[in-house]
Amino acid sequence: QRLAHVSVSSKKKTLIICDLGYGLPKERRPRLEKINAIAKQVVSFLLWQTTLSESAPASLLFVVNNDSSDDDGEIQSIILRDRMKHVWKQEHASLPFPDAQIAFTKDPLQDVVVKEFSRDTVVYLSPDAPDVLRDDDNESVEAMIVGMIIDRKQVAVNRSMSRAKQLDVKSARWPLPKDWHPNEPLNVDTILEGTHDWVNNNKPLGSAISDALQRHKLRHPARPHHKCV
Repeated sequence: QRLAHVSVSSKKKTLIICDLGYGLPKERRPRLEKINAIAKQVVSFLLWQTTLSESAPASLLFVVNNDSSDDDGEIQSIILRDRMKHVWKQEHASLPFPDAQIAFTKDPLQDVVVKEFSRDTVVYLSPDAPDVLRDDDNESVEAMIVGMIIDRKQVAVNRSMSRAKQLDVKSARWPLPKDWHPNEPLNVDTILEGTHDWVNNNKPLGSAISDALQRHKLRHPARPHHKCV
Protein backbone atom coordinates (compact mmCIF):
# COMPACT_ATOMS: atom_id res chain seq x y z
CA GLN A 1 0.00 0.00 0.00
CA ARG A 2 1.54 3.27 -1.17
CA LEU A 3 0.62 6.70 0.09
CA ALA A 4 -0.50 9.13 -2.58
CA HIS A 5 0.34 12.82 -2.54
CA VAL A 6 -2.40 14.63 -0.64
CA SER A 7 -3.64 17.76 -2.33
CA VAL A 8 -5.23 20.23 0.07
CA SER A 9 -5.68 23.30 -2.09
CA SER A 10 -9.31 22.45 -2.85
CA LYS A 11 -10.35 22.40 0.79
CA LYS A 12 -12.58 25.30 1.75
CA LYS A 13 -12.31 24.92 5.49
CA THR A 14 -9.12 25.56 7.42
CA LEU A 15 -6.80 22.58 7.38
CA ILE A 16 -5.28 21.39 10.63
CA ILE A 17 -1.83 19.95 9.94
CA CYS A 18 -0.55 17.44 12.50
CA ASP A 19 3.24 17.62 12.47
CA LEU A 20 4.86 14.25 13.16
CA GLY A 21 8.29 15.55 12.19
CA TYR A 22 9.64 15.41 15.75
CA GLY A 23 10.49 11.76 15.26
CA LEU A 24 9.79 8.64 17.23
CA PRO A 25 12.04 6.73 19.65
CA LYS A 26 14.08 4.00 17.96
CA GLU A 27 13.61 1.51 20.80
CA ARG A 28 10.55 -0.67 20.24
CA ARG A 29 8.73 -0.15 23.54
CA PRO A 30 9.10 3.67 23.81
CA ARG A 31 8.24 3.90 20.10
CA LEU A 32 5.00 1.97 20.54
CA GLU A 33 4.15 3.98 23.67
CA LYS A 34 4.58 7.24 21.74
CA ILE A 35 2.46 6.03 18.81
CA ASN A 36 -0.23 4.82 21.20
CA ALA A 37 -0.22 8.15 23.08
CA ILE A 38 -0.63 10.14 19.85
CA ALA A 39 -3.39 7.80 18.67
CA LYS A 40 -5.33 8.20 21.93
CA GLN A 41 -5.13 12.00 21.79
CA VAL A 42 -6.31 12.13 18.18
CA VAL A 43 -9.11 9.62 18.80
CA SER A 44 -10.25 11.70 21.77
CA PHE A 45 -10.58 14.69 19.45
CA LEU A 46 -12.26 12.72 16.66
CA LEU A 47 -14.84 11.28 19.04
CA TRP A 48 -15.67 14.74 20.41
CA GLN A 49 -15.94 16.18 16.91
CA THR A 50 -17.91 13.25 15.45
CA THR A 51 -20.51 13.22 18.21
CA LEU A 52 -20.93 17.01 18.28
CA SER A 53 -24.04 17.57 16.18
CA GLU A 54 -23.33 21.19 15.28
CA SER A 55 -19.67 20.64 14.34
CA ALA A 56 -18.27 20.86 10.83
CA PRO A 57 -16.32 17.74 9.76
CA ALA A 58 -12.69 17.86 10.81
CA SER A 59 -9.88 17.93 8.26
CA LEU A 60 -6.58 16.60 9.63
CA LEU A 61 -3.46 16.11 7.53
CA PHE A 62 -0.67 14.11 9.19
CA VAL A 63 2.83 14.91 7.94
CA VAL A 64 5.13 12.03 8.85
CA ASN A 65 8.71 12.28 10.10
CA ASN A 66 10.64 14.38 7.58
CA ASP A 67 13.93 12.68 8.49
CA SER A 68 12.69 9.20 7.64
CA SER A 69 13.18 7.39 4.35
CA ASP A 70 10.07 7.05 2.18
CA ASP A 71 9.51 3.51 3.40
CA ASP A 72 9.92 4.47 7.07
CA GLY A 73 7.50 7.35 6.63
CA GLU A 74 4.95 5.10 4.99
CA ILE A 75 5.30 2.51 7.74
CA GLN A 76 4.83 5.21 10.39
CA SER A 77 1.63 6.34 8.68
CA ILE A 78 0.18 2.86 8.40
CA ILE A 79 1.04 1.98 11.99
CA LEU A 80 -0.44 5.21 13.37
CA ARG A 81 -3.66 4.90 11.37
CA ASP A 82 -4.03 1.25 12.45
CA ARG A 83 -3.42 2.21 16.07
CA MET A 84 -6.06 4.95 15.87
CA LYS A 85 -8.57 2.45 14.52
CA HIS A 86 -7.64 -0.02 17.26
CA VAL A 87 -8.13 2.56 20.01
CA TRP A 88 -11.38 3.70 18.43
CA LYS A 89 -12.73 0.16 18.22
CA GLN A 90 -11.79 -0.55 21.84
CA GLU A 91 -13.52 2.51 23.20
CA HIS A 92 -16.20 3.36 20.64
CA ALA A 93 -17.06 0.14 18.82
CA SER A 94 -20.61 1.27 18.04
CA LEU A 95 -19.44 4.18 15.87
CA PRO A 96 -17.71 3.92 12.48
CA PHE A 97 -14.15 5.27 12.37
CA PRO A 98 -14.12 8.67 10.57
CA ASP A 99 -11.61 7.72 7.86
CA ALA A 100 -12.62 10.59 5.61
CA GLN A 101 -11.47 13.17 8.14
CA ILE A 102 -7.80 12.17 8.28
CA ALA A 103 -5.11 11.91 5.63
CA PHE A 104 -1.39 11.21 5.60
CA THR A 105 1.38 12.52 3.39
CA LYS A 106 5.09 11.77 3.07
CA ASP A 107 5.68 15.17 1.51
CA PRO A 108 7.96 17.22 3.77
CA LEU A 109 6.12 19.81 5.83
CA GLN A 110 8.12 22.54 4.11
CA ASP A 111 6.77 21.37 0.72
CA VAL A 112 3.19 21.20 1.99
CA VAL A 113 3.41 24.77 3.25
CA VAL A 114 5.11 26.15 0.11
CA LYS A 115 3.00 24.29 -2.48
CA GLU A 116 -0.41 24.63 -0.92
CA PHE A 117 -0.42 27.94 0.96
CA SER A 118 0.94 31.41 1.22
CA ARG A 119 3.24 31.50 4.24
CA ASP A 120 1.32 34.39 5.77
CA THR A 121 -1.83 32.21 5.92
CA VAL A 122 -0.17 29.48 8.01
CA VAL A 123 0.14 29.55 11.81
CA TYR A 124 2.17 27.10 13.89
CA LEU A 125 0.69 26.83 17.39
CA SER A 126 3.33 27.00 20.10
CA PRO A 127 3.02 27.67 23.84
CA ASP A 128 6.40 29.45 23.73
CA ALA A 129 5.50 31.89 20.93
CA PRO A 130 5.73 35.60 21.83
CA ASP A 131 2.67 36.42 19.71
CA VAL A 132 -0.88 35.64 20.81
CA LEU A 133 -3.68 34.60 18.49
CA ARG A 134 -6.43 37.14 17.93
CA ASP A 135 -10.01 36.43 16.95
CA ASP A 136 -9.67 38.27 13.64
CA ASP A 137 -6.74 36.02 12.62
CA ASN A 138 -9.42 33.52 11.60
CA GLU A 139 -10.16 35.62 8.53
CA SER A 140 -6.73 35.02 6.98
CA VAL A 141 -5.66 31.62 8.37
CA GLU A 142 -5.84 28.72 5.90
CA ALA A 143 -3.80 26.18 7.85
CA MET A 144 -3.03 25.66 11.52
CA ILE A 145 -0.09 23.42 12.43
CA VAL A 146 -0.17 21.42 15.65
CA GLY A 147 2.98 19.60 16.77
CA MET A 148 2.36 16.01 17.81
CA ILE A 149 4.49 16.42 20.93
CA ILE A 150 3.57 14.13 23.81
CA ASP A 151 5.48 15.12 26.97
CA ARG A 152 5.43 12.47 29.67
CA LYS A 153 8.11 13.42 32.18
CA GLN A 154 9.39 16.85 31.21
CA VAL A 155 7.81 19.52 29.06
CA ALA A 156 9.86 20.31 25.97
CA VAL A 157 10.57 24.03 25.57
CA ASN A 158 10.74 25.95 22.27
CA ARG A 159 10.49 22.86 20.06
CA SER A 160 7.37 23.94 18.19
CA MET A 161 8.51 27.56 17.96
CA SER A 162 11.81 26.38 16.47
CA ARG A 163 9.90 24.35 13.89
CA ALA A 164 7.92 27.44 12.93
CA LYS A 165 11.16 29.38 12.41
CA GLN A 166 12.53 26.59 10.21
CA LEU A 167 9.38 26.75 8.09
CA ASP A 168 9.42 30.56 8.06
CA VAL A 169 5.80 30.76 9.21
CA LYS A 170 4.17 32.64 12.04
CA SER A 171 4.06 31.01 15.47
CA ALA A 172 1.40 31.96 17.99
CA ARG A 173 -0.02 30.77 21.29
CA TRP A 174 -3.52 30.70 22.65
CA PRO A 175 -4.69 33.70 24.71
CA LEU A 176 -5.27 31.64 27.84
CA PRO A 177 -7.46 32.79 30.76
CA LYS A 178 -5.78 34.47 33.74
CA ASP A 179 -5.91 31.34 35.89
CA TRP A 180 -3.69 29.55 33.36
CA HIS A 181 0.02 30.15 32.79
CA PRO A 182 0.35 32.00 29.44
CA ASN A 183 2.86 29.38 28.23
CA GLU A 184 0.91 26.33 29.42
CA PRO A 185 1.72 23.33 27.15
CA LEU A 186 -1.70 21.83 26.46
CA ASN A 187 -2.59 18.31 25.42
CA VAL A 188 -2.94 17.56 21.72
CA ASP A 189 -6.66 16.72 21.95
CA THR A 190 -7.37 20.01 23.76
CA ILE A 191 -5.51 22.01 21.11
CA LEU A 192 -7.27 20.17 18.28
CA GLU A 193 -10.69 20.71 19.84
CA GLY A 194 -10.26 24.42 20.51
CA THR A 195 -8.62 25.08 17.15
CA HIS A 196 -11.29 23.23 15.18
CA ASP A 197 -14.07 24.96 17.11
CA TRP A 198 -12.53 28.34 16.28
CA VAL A 199 -11.46 27.99 12.64
CA ASN A 200 -14.12 25.60 11.34
CA ASN A 201 -17.10 25.96 13.68
CA ASN A 202 -16.69 29.76 13.74
CA LYS A 203 -16.91 29.94 17.51
CA PRO A 204 -15.27 33.06 19.02
CA LEU A 205 -11.67 32.29 19.96
CA GLY A 206 -12.18 32.98 23.67
CA SER A 207 -15.21 30.69 23.84
CA ALA A 208 -13.51 27.93 21.85
CA ILE A 209 -10.52 27.99 24.20
CA SER A 210 -12.63 28.19 27.35
CA ASP A 211 -14.78 25.23 26.29
CA ALA A 212 -11.74 23.14 25.33
CA LEU A 213 -10.05 23.88 28.65
CA GLN A 214 -13.19 22.91 30.55
CA ARG A 215 -13.29 19.54 28.79
CA HIS A 216 -9.57 19.13 29.54
CA LYS A 217 -10.23 19.70 33.25
CA LEU A 218 -12.98 17.08 33.23
CA ARG A 219 -10.63 14.56 31.59
CA HIS A 220 -7.73 15.36 33.94
CA PRO A 221 -9.19 16.56 37.26
CA ALA A 222 -6.11 15.53 39.27
CA ARG A 223 -3.65 17.58 37.24
CA PRO A 224 -5.20 20.00 34.76
CA HIS A 225 -2.12 22.32 34.74
CA HIS A 226 1.55 21.66 33.99
CA LYS A 227 2.66 25.15 35.02
CA CYS A 228 1.62 27.29 37.96
CA VAL A 229 0.44 30.87 37.47
